[in-house]
Amino acid sequence: SIEKIISSHKVQNEMTIYSRFSGVIFKKSPDLNEGSFFKKGQELFQIIDLSQLWALVKVNQEDLEFLKNTHKAILLVEGIKGKQEITLENINPIINPQDKMLEARFNVPNLKFLYYPNMFAQVEIFQKPQKMKILPKEAVLIKGGKAIVF
Repeated sequence: SIEKIISSHKVQNEMTIYSRFSGVIFKKSPDLNEGSFFKKGQELFQIIDLSQLWALVKVNQEDLEFLKNTHKAILLVEGIKGKQEITLENINPIINPQDKMLEARFNVPNLKFLYYPNMFAQVEIFQKPQKMKILPKEAVLIKGGKAIVF
């Protein structure tokens, strides 16, 4: 600590720095090198909390109605055994102009720290069962652009 340096009149080669936040060091400041100094308030590290992640899922725009009727999904990551239930948090209202896809954001609980940022995953989205009338394809007659059922 600084008090120790002042009282001993000796410069320390190393200093332990404690963060008020828990997490994993994600990025180190490029200005932080051996022998460098830092000022109060200077960013030294970026720390991220990996206990809760997001899965950003690309969805075809024709599946928007299907996506709106659900809030749970299953996350599958290659190389990790088992499935993780995830929850829909948000559907981005802007369609990506390059691939014409929507982006849905799911919350991923990561208490066992199995998942990492930027991993590739597959998401299975399930819709709640709905009652609907079903009839054979042959029962529908198309006449004059109208569908008629007998």
